[in-house]
Amino acid sequence: MLSRLFFFKDLDDHYVILLFGIRLVIKHKSGFKYKQATNFGLNKPERNPKLIVSLTTYPARISTVHKTINTLLQQTVKPDKIILWLAESQFPGKEKDLPSELLRLKDLGLSIEWCEDLKSYKKLIPAIQKYPQDIIVTADDDVYYEKDMLESLYNAYLKDSSNIYVRRAVKLELEDNEIKSISSRKYLYQSNLKPTYLNQIMGGSGCLYPPNSLHSDITNLSQIKSLIPTHDDAYFWGMAVLNKTKIQVIKGFDANLYYVEDTQDVGLIHTNKEGSSGVSLSDAHKRLVATYPEIIDIIKTEKI
Repeated sequence: MLSRLFFFKDLDDHYVILLFGIRLVIKHKSGFKYKQATNFGLNKPERNPKLIVSLTTYPARISTVHKTINTLLQQTVKPDKIILWLAESQFPGKEKDLPSELLRLKDLGLSIEWCEDLKSYKKLIPAIQKYPQDIIVTADDDVYYEKDMLESLYNAYLKDSSNIYVRRAVKLELEDNEIKSISSRKYLYQSNLKPTYLNQIMGGSGCLYPPNSLHSDITNLSQIKSLIPTHDDAYFWGMAVLNKTKIQVIKGFDANLYYVEDTQDVGLIHTNKEGSSGVSLSDAHKRLVATYPEIIDIIKTEKI
């Protein structure tokens, strides 16, 4: 009972305080203890299935993405591959267009591969196409990752390989056959560690996809481009539900996110706001359900 009256958490550069039902959020300055990787960061010999970390970036963040990759090269559980997918159309000179800080990481285990410009979908789809029987962990290009990010996801997978695992999710509700999203911070005080269709993936915190955990339309590129071209996490969630794969949060808001400096003025968070060239999360869900009405039926089979 006392925990409902008082709660304190240092969360993403904010002190979050719950006091007698009143929620206070106070911003403060905090930082990630960043250092460059110096040692080879991959597992040898490779596992079967391989554990692959996959991410993408674009010209506006190409000068800072090496900072994220440095943290991925220093994980307590080492991946078998770390792949940065880049669109050939955005870097016509290929590696000649890339900064030296990034290229030096190839000696420590980074692979740079080239693909079609699928916007943020590049962080997952090319990896699934090339490595369909392996474990894919997606990361964003603007985050410093704590050393246990990969370990926490992989250990959860080893215990039960039937779910998708994330460190954060957008909580969803089913109301009158419509999907409604709820602020994740609103549910900060509620533990929700059971796998469910109603956890929508938030890939930025780290997300593990077991082999064959997504519906085959995950690689239907023409549909992606017309249906939800800029809301990859929502589409990935829909493909999980269609495949009857539940999503489990393993840490949720117990884990902080540390953003790389000077990266938050650009990105899909701005594109996907109402009234811009993107679509809102609510609209993304409506488009998914209109295209795949069976999503609602699958969710209803779950005892909520």
